[in-house]
Amino acid sequence: MGEIVIDLKDTGTRQEFTTGAVRDTAAGKPLLELLPSWSLMAWAWVMEAGARTYAARNWEQGMPMSRYLASAHRHLELYRMGFRDEPHLWQALWNVGGAIHTAVLVHIGGYPDAFYDLPNHVGKDRPPVLGEFERVRVDAVMKSSKDGNPTRPVFEKAVEENR
Repeated sequence: MGEIVIDLKDTGTRQEFTTGAVRDTAAGKPLLELLPSWSLMAWAWVMEAGARTYAARNWEQGMPMSRYLASAHRHLELYRMGFRDEPHLWQALWNVGGAIHTAVLVHIGGYPDAFYDLPNHVGKDRPPVLGEFERVRVDAVMKSSKDGNPTRPVFEKAVEENR
């Protein structure tokens, strides 16, 4: 069933409140509370529409990054041109999110390397799927996880089918 968690993760750095309560600080942690609410709602509404069309978690089976980015580019251009026949800006956000998710999953081994199918126009060597800013943060989260790689069971079937 799983390991019993005895100790909580703790950096050792404390914030003390006027009440005397203490808590681990938020330093170096993502500030999810600062995410723009309307953007999150837009993203969630596109997810809801996609779930009705394709199935709720269809996108998690994985697809190449180029598909997400091509779709995001098209939606951004259509929005920029003035088209409002679809939620183009919202769909661009969804596609960029899918590309980010795919890049992270390729990096941690949850998706096959083939999903990182972008051309390299800046050199001979293929650039890493994540830049240093992203890699440092993703690696820190993965290192701090007691599960090691919590995504592995969820995506194992998709990875095997796409190798």
